Parts: sequence; C-alpha cells; structure tokens
Amino acid sequence: MKDSKADHIVSRCSWLTEIIQVRKLSNESHRRALETMRAFASLAVDDRFHRVSYNTLKQHAKSSHPLDNPAHASYWSLMLALREEANEIINAPPPKIHKLTVSNELLVKQSLLHAHLCSTAYLEIFNHLEQLVAHDPSLSEQTQFTVTKFLNQARIKYSQIINSEIPTSDSELKLIAGGKRK
Repeated sequence: MKDSKADHIVSRCSWLTEIIQVRKLSNESHRRALETMRAFASLAVDDRFHRVSYNTLKQHAKSSHPLDNPAHASYWSLMLALREEANEIINAPPPKIHKLTVSNELLVKQSLLHAHLCSTAYLEIFNHLEQLVAHDPSLSEQTQFTVTKFLNQARIKYSQIINSEIPTSDSELKLIAGGKRK
C-alpha cells in the first residue's frame, strides 16, 4: 500500500460522503460497487483509493475510530452507514411524475377569472388616466392631447370591455375576406 491504512479508510469515507452530497456518481461503472460491502471493497477509484479484500477493509476499518464522527464506534460502522445511504440515493428509482388532470370546467373558470382580473386592471388604469387628463393642471397641452388620443383609441378598440351590456344575438356579424390579393 502506498498510503497508510488510515488514509485509505478516510479516502473511502470521504468518497462516499461526496456521492451523498452531490447525489450522483462521476463514473456510472461504480454503481454496482455500492450495492454490497464486498463489492465496495473491490472498488478502486483512481487517485483516491485502491482495491482491497473485504476482510482487510473490515479489519482496518474496525481498528480505526473516526474523530470527526463520534456517533460511530469505528470507521467500519461509519462506512457501512455511508455506503448504504449512497446506494439508496444512487440506486433509488426515479420519482414518479403524476400527470395532473384539470377538468375543462376548471380551465374555463380559471380563464374567466383571469379575463375578469385583466378587464378590471384595464378599466382602473383607463379611468385613472381619464381623471388625470381631466383634473391635473400640471400636464402640458401636448401631454393632455397625446393621452386623450390614446384613451379614445383604446375606447374604440376595447369598447366591449368598457360597455357592460351583454351582446345579444341580434348583433350584426359579417364575414370578411382577409389576406393579400394577387
């Protein structure tokens, strides 16, 4: 072994901790090594730790005590817990996506609510601008003219919003031909 036994054990624990924090593997071939401690012992990760036998790993990990994690009596119990958690995270089935179904009636109600809110907002702004033009002496004639022109155009465009009458079936509708003529 190039590294000391303790460094090797700590490297394995820190590698597992990184997987838990990142929630993914940098190399998908390591996925099966998380399934059992025997498979994990036979795993080698470049520049981190090398392959060892299960019994050697267990023996060295049981003889070392993690100073930074007193909840575990030995590195072996810490490594068991970390490997299990990493395996659960990495090999967990993807979450099921529940397709939401919204009834047509609910969509219509929501659409009507949004239309009502938009109409209300429009009318409030429209009325405020009308009051501003009519009663604010600090506006220049040019500004009053521009805003009044805008309000008149908006009144024509959106007369159905401003007019609270419900259109009757007697309304005259015409079909017109649109588009460019050749």
